[in-house]
Amino acid sequence: MPDHVRPGEQAFRDLARQVPAFAGFYLNGNRELVVLLTEPSRGEAMRAALVPVLQQLAVERNNPGARIPKIVFQKAEYSFAQLSEWRDRIAPIFDLEAVVLLDLDEQHNRLTVGLKDESGRPDVGARVRELGIPPRAVHLTVVGEPTSLAAGHTATASTSSQGCYSLQEYCRPLIGGYQISFLQDGKQGGCTLGFGAIRNGSELGFITNAHCSDDEWNLDYTPYYQPHNRFAQIGYESVDPRGWGFWSNCEFAYVCRDSDANFVRTGAGVEVDVGYIARTLGGGPFYVDPARPRLTITGTSKVYGGETVYMMGRTSGWLSGRIVKTCADIKKTWEARWHKVLCQDVHNGNIDYGDSGSPVFLWNGADHITLLGVNWGRNGITRDHTYYSPIANIRKDLGSLEVRAPGFRTHTGGGGGGGCGGGDPTVIVEPC
Repeated sequence: MPDHVRPGEQAFRDLARQVPAFAGFYLNGNRELVVLLTEPSRGEAMRAALVPVLQQLAVERNNPGARIPKIVFQKAEYSFAQLSEWRDRIAPIFDLEAVVLLDLDEQHNRLTVGLKDESGRPDVGARVRELGIPPRAVHLTVVGEPTSLAAGHTATASTSSQGCYSLQEYCRPLIGGYQISFLQDGKQGGCTLGFGAIRNGSELGFITNAHCSDDEWNLDYTPYYQPHNRFAQIGYESVDPRGWGFWSNCEFAYVCRDSDANFVRTGAGVEVDVGYIARTLGGGPFYVDPARPRLTITGTSKVYGGETVYMMGRTSGWLSGRIVKTCADIKKTWEARWHKVLCQDVHNGNIDYGDSGSPVFLWNGADHITLLGVNWGRNGITRDHTYYSPIANIRKDLGSLEVRAPGFRTHTGGGGGGGCGGGDPTVIVEPC
């Protein structure tokens, strides 16, 4: 397999090296872990290789004593190694304007090429054949052009400095989930504060989307406000890498990066409580639960197909969705430039304008969560798939980030973000 490592696929690559017949795994609707193999006779070897990976995932999610679901083996036509090689071979197909998504789809044992519209289907089909990839291994589907979800203006909010009762209101100290605003081309825009962070051991601030700034993937020192610019500035953009082009393994026509995220350094006297996001009353409303106003970040993790995830956005509030794609490459347009975001995860939660930057997480049904990343956009036709940047990718772009609450920074154990406390399907199931 190619040496280029995608953070979201590291476990799959390791398993494929141990058991070449391995083709991926995902959680099905019956809460069974479906493991795909091109050679079903390799089931016991696969189980022996897989269990330590899942045990390590449990530790990562602060559930070291967790059990795993029933493992079900399923016949696959193509191995992960085959699909990975073909995916990397076909990657330059993004130079076709109609192509906006490329995914190694482990749930369907195929490559998925997402199109902006039907006009691109003949050209993509021809390119697949030219590259010697079996057409049967490639699924073409129209998903529409990806749409970033910064709001064109911020919601009308009280000018009172006594707040934290709504995600669109003033709140101090700063925590994830609340509305932030900024100027873009001279006009006020609105997004969601993703999560507080300590960068490289000392720099205090927070994460939101790079497109929630004056210029995506360009350090422009955009000033930020909360909830809007009638209040004093809370910080400025201090890290927003430009990405890389054809000189560094990204095709000629566009610029690549691992995330749509930037780091906002907060100003003197601006309090940030790292390790917490707002907790609303649930079911979508953006009013904060007065009895339990916060969720606590105990760790970070990757996710796998079929898992249930949650998010907290200034427009939609508390939503949930199911992971439908992992590590998909997505091409979007920014001011007539093509930006390719690598190895993004996709869920079917339906976020809205202003939810850009919103934190994505696993929830244990109580007060603890495992941070996964930040939402940044959705597909452009049915608008039922949301794209987010995983935390590992954000760290690749922005550097070391401490995001956990103070009591969880030096140890593992205790109640984590996955589990059955809320009855959610996850790859790692906490004992009930």
